[in-house]
Amino acid sequence: MNLIIRGVTYEVREVDEIPPQDVDNADDDDVVLGALDWMHSLIEVRRDLPTERKTITLLHEVIHALAEDMDLSEEQTEEFAWRMYDFLRRNRFDVEMTWT
Repeated sequence: MNLIIRGVTYEVREVDEIPPQDVDNADDDDVVLGALDWMHSLIEVRRDLPTERKTITLLHEVIHALAEDMDLSEEQTEEFAWRMYDFLRRNRFDVEMTWT
């Protein structure tokens, strides 16, 4: 799947694992659920996540791309992703992605 974010087309991939060393703010023992690769216009999300968690993780990475110049912390980004998912779901937006 591809998403256009701020005029850039990002490829979204499901992956089996995201090594923590591939993520700027991750510690070596972290389990990384998703990652945004600015240089390659790529978003990766772990394949083994339940659909709801996978969608929230995708929203988290999209928020990073949307707010790159806003200096949001990881905690703020995660909270915003959960709130956005809840808002979209409660207001009957189709937020469940089709993951293949």
